[in-house]
Amino acid sequence: MKLSEALTQRDYEVIHYSSKPKNNSVLLYDIFDNERFVFDSRIQVAIYFSWDSKRRKSNQIYSAEAALRFGKIADSVGVKVIFISSLAALPVSKKSNYGNNKLLAEGAFRNSNHTIIRPATIVSGVDNRFSSSLYALTKAKPIVRLLSLFSGNLLVPIIDVDIFTAEIMKEISNPTRHEWNLIQEVRSLNEIAGIKSHRINLPFPWEFLYKLPLFGELGDRLTTLIGVSNWIKENRSLP
Repeated sequence: MKLSEALTQRDYEVIHYSSKPKNNSVLLYDIFDNERFVFDSRIQVAIYFSWDSKRRKSNQIYSAEAALRFGKIADSVGVKVIFISSLAALPVSKKSNYGNNKLLAEGAFRNSNHTIIRPATIVSGVDNRFSSSLYALTKAKPIVRLLSLFSGNLLVPIIDVDIFTAEIMKEISNPTRHEWNLIQEVRSLNEIAGIKSHRINLPFPWEFLYKLPLFGELGDRLTTLIGVSNWIKENRSLP
């Protein structure tokens, strides 16, 4: 991945762990049995990437609990953790299941004296492999068209993968306990998806959708997007 390449070029030794190893060069990190996880003695900084919304609801909760254990173990052996969280965990009052559990994980790392970084939707102008889950919504154009038709703009924060990598590199070279949001620019969802349509106003606020029984990955992403969009509208001075 991009970050690994950048670290290697700067003579860092990179050790990959994954709950879903794709090849023999990736070590298994079992999120369901990580209480006995032992850090390699070479590790000084661990970058903990948050999980995606495809995990089942019960696994989302377990993922947050696993983050708590990981942070405590790292703190006990002097390893600094940089938690790459999600803008789903921004301070909005109502969230999806996905966003709520990201918030729990953030609290776990914060309490263990680690760093939290919330990336925006990560994109790349030269490599289409880079697109986070919010950006994946734009591929479902019928849904985006419906959203843009019946709403004001749903806003999406964006950061280029090169800028994202550079910011993480700064933190690795000088780890400190803090947290911030990586937002390069804000664009509307329909603009990202390349959709132009006339709009009419919904007869109810978007927050009404939080009360509907929206299940599954799509519902989670929609409620996450609405929560993030509302936060941006209320906080125009971006952090």
